[in-house]
Amino acid sequence: MRTNTLPAIALAIFAVIPVAACGAGAPDSDAASQKIAAHDRSQDLSAFRDSFFEIDSSYNADARAEAEARLSALQTEAGQLSDAAFELRLSEIVALADNGHTLLFSGPWREKFNRIPVKFIIFDGRLYIGETDEAHEDLKGLEVVRIGSHSWRETRRALGRYQGGLDQWKLNFIQNFIESPEVLHAAGLIDSADRVTLTVVNDGREKTVSFEAGAIPSSLQGFERFIPPARLVEFIRSDSDSEEDLPLYLQNAADLYRLEWLDGDIAYIQFKANAGESNGEDARAFSRRAATALSARTPSHVILDQRFNSGGDLNNTRDLMQALPGLVAEGGKVYVITSGKTFSAGISSVGYLKQAGGDRVAIVGEPVGDRLEFWAEGDVTRLPQSGAMLLYATERHNYMTGCPEDDCHGSIKTHPIAVESLQPDYPTPLTHDEFMSGRDPAMEKIMALIKSE
Repeated sequence: MRTNTLPAIALAIFAVIPVAACGAGAPDSDAASQKIAAHDRSQDLSAFRDSFFEIDSSYNADARAEAEARLSALQTEAGQLSDAAFELRLSEIVALADNGHTLLFSGPWREKFNRIPVKFIIFDGRLYIGETDEAHEDLKGLEVVRIGSHSWRETRRALGRYQGGLDQWKLNFIQNFIESPEVLHAAGLIDSADRVTLTVVNDGREKTVSFEAGAIPSSLQGFERFIPPARLVEFIRSDSDSEEDLPLYLQNAADLYRLEWLDGDIAYIQFKANAGESNGEDARAFSRRAATALSARTPSHVILDQRFNSGGDLNNTRDLMQALPGLVAEGGKVYVITSGKTFSAGISSVGYLKQAGGDRVAIVGEPVGDRLEFWAEGDVTRLPQSGAMLLYATERHNYMTGCPEDDCHGSIKTHPIAVESLQPDYPTPLTHDEFMSGRDPAMEKIMALIKSE
């Protein structure tokens, strides 16, 4: 969420960064394991300490002491770990900060570690099979209740120690863990590094299926980022004949910013990021254009869709957010849609809006992806041997107090946010059945509220 760069950092959280690790990726034999065990990881550990751990500000005193102890232990054990186990141990140290912006990127694991021919997707905290290879077509759309011998809930909880932040934020990354037997094995959750069993529910009956890791079919390759919501678009389009068949929030998937008019005088504004160029227009220019359009037309209501806004530069949209309540007709409201993917500058935008509009702003959807106090404004560092990528955080954001502390981010000190809560006024989680049928419960709720006024 840096204010002096393009969205390389905020959006990179979701990107697959194709980094080639030193040496082979996943071990597939005892010989390979012995070769990996002989690796010298001293350069990685030195870079981790100097270029990440000593720079990051998000650890509290107790967490930093625990991280220091684990880092010291890792220095004596690293040479005996597989590549996956080594990165998991680093991830566990990073996650002790319990800060959403402080992380080891797991996206590159799709290239570094083995995978089963499955793409998972999550709705309302529940796990489903979104895509598989042709041999398992009959499993598409089924709910997964167990991975190996562990329930989905147990698996989520166990893997949570490798990712900081709130549970709804962690779910944005968990596919990178559970689609790789090698990673699950390194985490101690399954017995084999080459295969995994899934227990699915079909018509109320459980069925266990074994998947072996191997070459991924071309139909399952090419997924590059969560935002824009590639998996959602990819899966629902398989049953849609045209763009118009998709729900509004999934249309024009490549566009970062959109302004549409519904029922003549309801403005629908969508942000999938807070920075970056889309259709020749950056976030700041789009915000100015949207404000001008709304001023000229005076919408009866505004629907602001932030459910896929993972962040960027909070300064780009601040003026629009602060102005929106005053651009709506008398008696109208601004309805803002959020989700666990609403993060960083996406949260800042909702904060500025709620602060400016008070009761004229209603939040619909699912809780945002971070707390109202967090650390950000860092940079990405790459470890020289493994190629592991880490994001550190150096400045405080506090959207409950206005952030008066000396270590607060400059833009927030100059333009503070102080709100009691950004929890949804109307919680509307998206379920699997609603998604597959092309429904959007958040929009349905908003349109019902507008109609009832």
